[in-house]
Amino acid sequence: MKHILLYSLAFFITTTVAKDYKNISITPDTLFSELIYGTTDSSQIFTIKNQSKEKLFWCIAQTNPSISAGQHHNLALSSDGNVQSWGITDGWKYYGQSDIPEFLSDAIDVSAGDYHSLALLSDGSVHAWGDNSQGQIRIPRLEKNIIAVSAGEYHNLALHADGTVTAWGSNQFGQCNVPKDLHSVIKISSGYYHSLVLHDDGTVTAWGSNDYGQLNLPEGLDSVIAISAGVSHSLALHENGSVSAWGENGYGQSTVPSDLDSTVIAVSAGGDHSIALMESGTVRSWGVTTGWTFYGQTQVPSDLSDVIAIDAGKSHNLALHSNGSVSAWGKNDEGQSKVPNDLFLGISIPDNIIPLPLPEWLVFSEEKGSIAPLESSNISMMFDGKNKGVNTFVTKVTILTTDKFSPILQIPVVMNVLDIPFNSPPVLTKIGPQFTNEDESLTVTLNAFDAESKFVDFFVNSLSENILVAINENILIIDPIYNFFGDAQLTVTVGDGDLIDTETITLTVYPVNDPPTIENLSLSPALPKTSDDIQLSYTYTDPDNDDEGPSIIQWFKNDEIQRDLEGKLSVSAELTDCDDSWVVLVNVHDGIVSGTMAASNLVNISCPQPDEDTKLVIVQPEVPTPPIIPTVIPDISAATEILPQIPSFLENTLFSSVTLNFNLLQNNNLAYGHSLEGKDAAKMSYSFGADYRISENWVTGGHIKKYGNLNYGNPIFSLDTSTVVDGESAVLMEMFINKEQPLQYTRLYVGPRLSLVRWSTNETNSSTGKTIKSSKLIVNSGIDFGLIIKLFSGLSLKTNLYLGNVYSGHDYIKPSSNIMNTFSGNITSQLQYEMNSNLVISGGFYNEGAPSFKGFNINASYSFSPRNDLFYTPPIEIPPATPIILPQEPQIAVNEEDNSKEETKPKEEETIETVSRDTQEPSGLEIEIPIEKIPVDVFPVEKEEIVEIEVTIPEPVAPVPPEVIESQYNDEPEEMTDSELLEDDIVPGEKVAEILSDQFGVELQQIETFEMTEGDIKSVEDIIATPDGNYFIFEKKSPLAQDFRQKFSEAVKQGKPYFYWKNRRYSTAIK
Repeated sequence: MKHILLYSLAFFITTTVAKDYKNISITPDTLFSELIYGTTDSSQIFTIKNQSKEKLFWCIAQTNPSISAGQHHNLALSSDGNVQSWGITDGWKYYGQSDIPEFLSDAIDVSAGDYHSLALLSDGSVHAWGDNSQGQIRIPRLEKNIIAVSAGEYHNLALHADGTVTAWGSNQFGQCNVPKDLHSVIKISSGYYHSLVLHDDGTVTAWGSNDYGQLNLPEGLDSVIAISAGVSHSLALHENGSVSAWGENGYGQSTVPSDLDSTVIAVSAGGDHSIALMESGTVRSWGVTTGWTFYGQTQVPSDLSDVIAIDAGKSHNLALHSNGSVSAWGKNDEGQSKVPNDLFLGISIPDNIIPLPLPEWLVFSEEKGSIAPLESSNISMMFDGKNKGVNTFVTKVTILTTDKFSPILQIPVVMNVLDIPFNSPPVLTKIGPQFTNEDESLTVTLNAFDAESKFVDFFVNSLSENILVAINENILIIDPIYNFFGDAQLTVTVGDGDLIDTETITLTVYPVNDPPTIENLSLSPALPKTSDDIQLSYTYTDPDNDDEGPSIIQWFKNDEIQRDLEGKLSVSAELTDCDDSWVVLVNVHDGIVSGTMAASNLVNISCPQPDEDTKLVIVQPEVPTPPIIPTVIPDISAATEILPQIPSFLENTLFSSVTLNFNLLQNNNLAYGHSLEGKDAAKMSYSFGADYRISENWVTGGHIKKYGNLNYGNPIFSLDTSTVVDGESAVLMEMFINKEQPLQYTRLYVGPRLSLVRWSTNETNSSTGKTIKSSKLIVNSGIDFGLIIKLFSGLSLKTNLYLGNVYSGHDYIKPSSNIMNTFSGNITSQLQYEMNSNLVISGGFYNEGAPSFKGFNINASYSFSPRNDLFYTPPIEIPPATPIILPQEPQIAVNEEDNSKEETKPKEEETIETVSRDTQEPSGLEIEIPIEKIPVDVFPVEKEEIVEIEVTIPEPVAPVPPEVIESQYNDEPEEMTDSELLEDDIVPGEKVAEILSDQFGVELQQIETFEMTEGDIKSVEDIIATPDGNYFIFEKKSPLAQDFRQKFSEAVKQGKPYFYWKNRRYSTAIK
């Protein structure tokens, strides 16, 4: 602060008399100052001397210290209004819940949630920090009359001075739905998913989740003086010292010990445990003692004593001692049970005194501390008379100590403000540093004091180009420019027309990360060929100038995502094929947040066209007639069994791998117990499910079943089943994933399964006549073992064995010991018949455990795409082929320039494996290639007949240069019409033999007639069915052979009438 004064005068008179309190000496015994108004006396020293041989703790009494335990961190409020924390500081569970805001002071209450924190200040305002995923630190507009706060897992409660309650944060279970008529509340407590309040008449109200009976208040719950809500259970302390508990009791946390006497003065509910503070200063606990949730939270330290306050976290506890120290025990994975060294919170104010609050004109440099034996501590003070008129101000300062002889000390304080006849400057009330977020304006209310006048003027000046400032009467408006963050300064001045007072303020603007954007997203070239790489380009823009982070780049080929290309900026030509379509989805990221997702242009890989000037022309010369060779050809017809098809509009979509399962009829009888009063449970039973085939051998899915009209398990009130009113019901939800292995006549599968059962009942207590509804969640998991056996075509037997274990809710499954109930299993056996390749009807019996049902059912399942055959078809043994031996005739080479012919001499004999080509009209370069006629018994025909085979020897021709032939196959031919396809297309037959034999040495052999469905074509890639018969390509370990089989198979699967390979077009016609 800066002051401009015509004159200033300050003088001070202090007594230096020391006052002894046996083990403590205070100097001076009275704090006194005399000063002129508008000035400050900051030269006072206050001395406390420890005259004992023990360490002395002291504090100026302002507020009671308190503690609050969360899940991974703790909060502690000291007597001077400061907040401290310890516990988690990093990791995926850390959201800043342990980082106390720098400006936070003068607090009167704190509360630690699971991942966030709350603090209530003396002016009635609330501050919050930490996780905000459910809006739990987004404080609603509250009047500054809050007197208490309570933090749950993801929600909060605030108690107003008028006895009303405000709630905010997660409301998934109604925990923030405060009853409209709620009033006269004096205490609040937030559980995980429920809320609890205490009224001034000693009654209790609860709302929120009732999964474990948290809202089922016990009868006689009155005369309550304290409450505590845990994770899923609650505690109440009665006026007579007795304790009530209700809610979850899986670990005995709601079973109050029978030997707990009436000297209980406080209770606190944790996760699976509870603790109580006794009048003697000791602590009792009950609840979990073994298992994976036990961390020693119920093992109270043997030396724990002199405790004045307790608080239970989820799996650990805190205890505040009368000397201001803290103890902790239980879970310590994040340091939540490791109390900082020398932690001193101050001393609690005794009930028999009401200390005066420190006045604003009296400031101490220290308000609590410790003094070693026979040592002293000097505390500086300041008397601030700038905002005070001419008067005498008097108060008392209450000092609390740990000295048993002098625990309470009260020191008089006097300040005289004197008058002098001149104009004093106005005094600007301290503003201090200010804080706001990026792109958010801030308003500050200005105040000032002037001894001579109550009218002053305010002025503001920005010292930074990054903020805009203005003043409206006494309201300061600060507006950071767009996207600015960091520190900026401004000056605020108050004047009375003659004198001024000025303060320079630092404004801190916290950055808010803006999402990045993407522009100009495109794939190039726009019309790529099979030899082109596909390049991705886009423009990344970030308002904060952040570098691009892990952006998501997803490539789609023919509407299928390419996982191996994620994050790539280009696709090699080796990965593209003719007629492929490509598109890219990009979601840019700046390392913190992601921007919008954008899609690129769609590009299609164009197929190369043949050179119109160079075409293969095949001329068949006249040849003499050879001797007639009679041959008998048997009639071989290929029988192909294909299931009837039901067209689906979802085939070849994302849903094509989905199978829906429906229950048509189901009759349930209980394996343990009986149906309700002899009624059949079938009328309330149904199921629905879906499977998704990830690949040929992996499938995942799940289903939901509803069982009703049941009566089984342990009745709530007694073993008398007549207490049941409407019966019990159960809803079963299961999820699984299986690995399948097809064999020749069987199919095996195995995989994990997770089951969740919601059990509910409606019973009447035969003694009291009270009706109660209850529910329980049963969780179990295990392994499925299954076998499908083929009986004959379309009919198979499916059996399944499930072995599992129940993790919770087993005490409600069937009336026997809990240990036996932890085992869960079932067995089913069904006959299933394939009506067609999409629809299957099945039926059989089942016996299920957890819940335990048995009976029979009839089901239907429908697939959106035709099913593959469940069983493996073994390869067919093919007899070796007999090559045809023919004499080789002379060949003539044609020279286009001089039409000269050279005759080549034939060899004596050689094996001819080529077959005839069709003839096209000459165009451009004409090449005459002699075609041999070979015996037709190499390939089957439709019927037996006698065929005369003529072998002709043409005129000798010269060999054709290889480069001439090769040049004619550089490009794919032009597109053909359907009629041209029938006449000119190369169908698997004679030409296949030539291509496979000449180019990569694969023989095409005739095989016996066999049954082959469309599913076989999709799964067995080395079988070719043609109009001429069924053929088997012998497997050859070469890239060319594999490439041909793959191209043929893909074309058949996609339903294409033909495909290109090695610049030739092949038919995919299936017999």
